[in-house]
Amino acid sequence: MDKRGQRFTVASGGTMLVPRNLVVLATMNPWDKGVDELDVALERRFAQIDVPPSAERLRDLLAERGAASELIDRVVGFFQAVQRESDEMVRLGHAYFINCVDESSARRAWDYRLLPFFKKACRLDGALLERITRTWARAFPADVPPPAEQNAAEATTEEEQGDAGQPAREGAT
Repeated sequence: MDKRGQRFTVASGGTMLVPRNLVVLATMNPWDKGVDELDVALERRFAQIDVPPSAERLRDLLAERGAASELIDRVVGFFQAVQRESDEMVRLGHAYFINCVDESSARRAWDYRLLPFFKKACRLDGALLERITRTWARAFPADVPPPAEQNAAEATTEEEQGDAGQPAREGAT
């Protein structure tokens, strides 16, 4: 029953009136549940409107923060792939991605926020975790060493092999 516009007494003894035009918006996701009775009470008293995350809004937020368009495309691509997963417990909102404004911040988001979240969400579905991890790896491939480091590694390998590409033998002079 709606109590707007009716005076009532609060614990301090004063009276209040809830205006007729007051609208309360509360957000919650599947992970915010925990006190079942409270959840049920709130769900019973308030209309529930599903507001799924928007790839376009994420794109705009990252652009506003100065992220390069190529990086935005990669982050949003991963975001959209996760949103398409059938298990709704792995779908994320914008907050996980909001600081992905360059390559290193995106990798930190994966290492310290995204991967721990997905490990928890997929604890009973290793295949799903593997699929999400591969999706991230396609968007953000592992670092390739700079050419100078690569050449040094190749030179070391050639020295270890000895003459004519033959493996060096222990004790050989």
